[in-house]
Amino acid sequence: MIKVKAQAGITILAGLSLILLSAISLGLFCRVPSILSPGPLLLVIPLFAWTPVLFIVLIPAVFFWIWSSYLFYGVSKLPRRTKILGYIIAVLSVFYFASSWRYGVRYQGLLFTIVSAAISAACVILFIVTVRRNERNESFASNLLATWLLFVWVFTYAFPYLGETP
Repeated sequence: MIKVKAQAGITILAGLSLILLSAISLGLFCRVPSILSPGPLLLVIPLFAWTPVLFIVLIPAVFFWIWSSYLFYGVSKLPRRTKILGYIIAVLSVFYFASSWRYGVRYQGLLFTIVSAAISAACVILFIVTVRRNERNESFASNLLATWLLFVWVFTYAFPYLGETP
């Protein structure tokens, strides 16, 4: 019982960390688009729609907790749906970078665009390595890490804002 409570607490903390990461990736602390604040599309689009910032920074954590509710119970096996979502996002991210590259270079600069793509690729690699590790040796820690990495990546560098700001 104590172990499950600890795992639920760790899952809550993992979600809370996504709130801070989303605030940083939106640029709320520096107000200038940069490599540390790529302005992920999944958070910028609601911002353009005048959604309150408080709600926007909560989006990744809420989706994480809903998606990975099994982690609150200490489940060690990574669900197939998480793997499939990660692979789908990887393919979509490649298409996104390929189709938006010219706009990224024009409006955010070559360095920003290259570094964002490299960080996105690194996130994919880390996700795949963690998924493989969980497949070889199922554990709560590797399950949590793979799921958390997926959400960090999706809400930061999978789809950074590449283009002209309105």
